Amino acid sequence: MTSDKELEKKVDDLFAKLTPDHAEQILKDIDAMQKSAGKKRNLKNLWLRVGSIAAVFVLVMVGIVAAVNFTRYNKVDTTVTLDVNPSIELHVNRYDRVLRVTPLNADGEKVIGTMQLKNVDLDVAVNALIGSMMKNGYLSEMSNSILVTVDGSDAARNSALTERISSDIEAQLNAGFTGSVLSQTAQHDAALQALADEHSITVGKAQLIQALISRNPLYSFDALSKLSINELNVLLEKEPVADTIHTSGRASTGAYIGEDQALSIACLYVGIEPPEVTLTETIELDYENGRMVYDVEFRKDDCKYEFDIDAVTGEIVSFEQKQKPGSEPVSPSVTPAPPSADIGQERAVAIALSHANVPQNEAVIRKIEKESDNGVQYYEIEFIDSDFEYEYKVNAATGAIIKADKERDDDASGTHTESPENSTGLIGEAKAKEIALRHAGFSAGAVRKLKCELDREKGKLVYEVDFETNGIEYEYTVDAETGEIVKIEKEDDRKDIDDDDDDDFDDDD
Repeated sequence: MTSDKELEKKVDDLFAKLTPDHAEQILKDIDAMQKSAGKKRNLKNLWLRVGSIAAVFVLVMVGIVAAVNFTRYNKVDTTVTLDVNPSIELHVNRYDRVLRVTPLNADGEKVIGTMQLKNVDLDVAVNALIGSMMKNGYLSEMSNSILVTVDGSDAARNSALTERISSDIEAQLNAGFTGSVLSQTAQHDAALQALADEHSITVGKAQLIQALISRNPLYSFDALSKLSINELNVLLEKEPVADTIHTSGRASTGAYIGEDQALSIACLYVGIEPPEVTLTETIELDYENGRMVYDVEFRKDDCKYEFDIDAVTGEIVSFEQKQKPGSEPVSPSVTPAPPSADIGQERAVAIALSHANVPQNEAVIRKIEKESDNGVQYYEIEFIDSDFEYEYKVNAATGAIIKADKERDDDASGTHTESPENSTGLIGEAKAKEIALRHAGFSAGAVRKLKCELDREKGKLVYEVDFETNGIEYEYTVDAETGEIVKIEKEDDRKDIDDDDDDDFDDDD
């Protein structure tokens, strides 16, 4: 018989067979799983570290690229110089963005004014500057030439920029008048730079002058340096320079008296009518003794005449008379100008303004009257600009300047003032007279010596209206823009009469 212990053991053995013990295997599996998870965690950490390094590398590369681009953006790649009389340099990066604009003279400062052109596209900046030059009278029908000089290290880029800028400027000028653009790429020459510095001009202008001298050694650098780009352009047409300077359009000669007038002046001097003479040389513009002149040469009978006539004023600069040997001597004689010879008010004003070097849009014309003295007719012209008063007498037949006075105006404000022709803001002389007479209670027919003159007081434009009636002299000061009566003064032979309302109008109050 089987004992209880034996029976218990058999039951345990049978249970063990039916339910095997997997604890050890489970522990092994758990250990393996832990090792696998550790490997995965290590791999994940590795990728995280690799990713971090890559991110840092990308940031470093982005920073390097940004720094390179910043350096390139702010590095001057090309310099573009614009010369008229104002001279301006534009410093440009490789992306055609303006880094800075530098005025090279006082006129250049006036052209730039308050414009902020930094970081502006080059084409936009050039258009803005050309527009300002036109507005300020530096570029006009009378002076239509501009010089463009491009200086950079890339020859192909220089050529492309020169062509593009010149084409844009020409189109802009031609929208208002026929312009002329001279363009060139800069030459790097220490001697040229020294000449430019010595004469206070740009290297571009110095380069143009040297090109002219190479064609005509009789020119001097010092003399040509004082000429405007338009005047140099006139000479360039006479002495063309191949390959080095590209030109479009023709230089304006509108500021000059013209070939026909030059011939008339010369003939008038020797008492000969133009149809009576035979030209021995074509009349040409040239540069002599510091001024632009017309070379006029003609023959009559046995006598040959040679003149240099100032191209602006009509003044006879030089005269030479040659006769055939054995012929009867002929003495030059000044004859009165024929009644029909008259250059006109507009021409007379242009001559005076050109001589005074005052742009037309900066001149306020106070007086233009045609007068006569000892049979010689002339235009008496008075005008002001921001600082000075000018008085001119211009020969009505020849355009020669008889008188030229310039005085600083103590009442000047030093600010730009538009001329009456260019401004709709002035009330005009007729309105000023009407205001003064209406206030005084008189009609124009009831007063004597009625006159009106544009003037300036304490920086303001005013009309001075004067007249007499009943033994009393009246002087009204009327604001030229608003029509307001600024001041009234009355006077007779016995005593001064103070108007009761005088203080109300005095602009000191």
